[in-house]
Amino acid sequence: MDLLKDYKSYCNLITLKNDEDSKIYYESDHALVIYKECMDCTFVACDDESEIENCLRYVTIKPNTSFCIQHTRLLNYIPPLANSFQCCNYVYDKDNFEFKQRNDIEIRVLDESYFDFVFEHYDGYNNPDYIMERLGSGNLWGHSMKVNVLDLLAIMMRGPWAYYMLSKHIANKELGEYLESFLIHKSIQDKRIPFAQVYPGNIASEHLQRKLGLVPSDNVITWGGYGEQ
Repeated sequence: MDLLKDYKSYCNLITLKNDEDSKIYYESDHALVIYKECMDCTFVACDDESEIENCLRYVTIKPNTSFCIQHTRLLNYIPPLANSFQCCNYVYDKDNFEFKQRNDIEIRVLDESYFDFVFEHYDGYNNPDYIMERLGSGNLWGHSMKVNVLDLLAIMMRGPWAYYMLSKHIANKELGEYLESFLIHKSIQDKRIPFAQVYPGNIASEHLQRKLGLVPSDNVITWGGYGEQ
């Protein structure tokens, strides 16, 4: 599946496809099924209805499984997901980004010592093993004013595919904008596609993404899973 043809819709899969702990279960010109081991999550993309049956052969419905469904039409063919939520990719599609560094803010990589704080306040994924893996990988970033008041700490994850999820626990929205600006700039330097995933109807977040120059994809992505039976 040529993900670059519609990179706004599939930006979360482009780097994921080549990760060491990703397993490609199925791929064709119009479909892709990937299992991400550290997340225990299956990602399913299918832009042709004739491929749905082939994809579903690799979708195992069992307790404690998680899914990321790239096209809402697929939801009609599987049991309803529990604890599901939808979001849209916002993508920065330019080659450069002007980042103005501030002397009064310290940006840092968050390590394992921040686990308790991140686990309590990170809103994107509540799997403790996954959060610990992200902390160990050097892909969770935060910042604080140099007075080092923990309540001002903002959390942002740069996942294995340069994905940003801004914590709701931010006392100052300006700090969140600053951190995302830093990560957009860094992702471009690292030759990754910068993008964020935003809940539909989250007007404040949508406004922030557009202010920073990100544009939305056409598709809606659904996250969810199946709990204990």
